[in-house]
Amino acid sequence: MADRMISAQEAYVRGKERIRRFLACLRKALGRAFLWCWKLEFHHDGEGYPHWHLLIEYRKQIPQDMLSELERWWGLGRINVRRIKAQDIGYLFKYVTKAAEDVPLWVGSHKGRMRVFQTSRGFYTERRPRPAKHEKAKATAEKIDLFTRMEADKRKARMVMTDLLGNTRHRVAKLKTTFNALLLERANESIKRRVQLAPPGVVNISQLEASMLTHE
Repeated sequence: MADRMISAQEAYVRGKERIRRFLACLRKALGRAFLWCWKLEFHHDGEGYPHWHLLIEYRKQIPQDMLSELERWWGLGRINVRRIKAQDIGYLFKYVTKAAEDVPLWVGSHKGRMRVFQTSRGFYTERRPRPAKHEKAKATAEKIDLFTRMEADKRKARMVMTDLLGNTRHRVAKLKTTFNALLLERANESIKRRVQLAPPGVVNISQLEASMLTHE
């Protein structure tokens, strides 16, 4: 939990940097690396103070004397440490990866990207990840807030194209209308024609319709 002696937005700025140092201290104290993931959430208290859920892969019991050190390493409020049983891991992971709800107003005015979920390398798979290509950001690039990005995302869709051989190709397309409007329109058409509806969140269209509905 973040310190409430500062604003919610300042707590987020400090917390996102502090969690890196916290993980580094924990790795050093345990004497080994471990897999981890964390999720950012906001309190439903009108101010939207941030707090982080951290899940680490460590099967042994954390030494008692280390528990007091954890709060000192964090330094931005109280912490709560719990051991997770194997049968509960599925539910817990579903909980920490759920979509954000009731985003506070200060998040919408925050400039720049805001990461709400992150994992360590190799958290999902043993395969070696491909090296990322780092491009230097343009100094003139305009930063936009979360609500502006959310509005733009309403007109985006992931298109899955299948050829005659059954091969599929995926791409993100920019729609001329919002996806929800397109979804509602096709659902109404299916009801009028009394044909089976497409699965939730899916719109079946031909290649010709795709070219008419999207921007190149």
